Amino acid sequence: MSTRGDLTEEEEQLGSTLMILHAPTSDLCASYGLTIEDLNPDLGPLRAPLPPVRPD
Repeated sequence: MSTRGDLTEEEEQLGSTLMILHAPTSDLCASYGLTIEDLNPDLGPLRAPLPPVRPD
């Protein structure tokens, strides 16, 4: 497990990929009348996989 600020190359790549996917996902949500929260299932003790949406 890495500590804050000490990410592996794989963790960095995953984070970059998720940031790149955010814009197209938002576009698809807008096209189908969904919100990001609609795509964020409640996984109980595992918590939701996506962070809460910050208001702009």
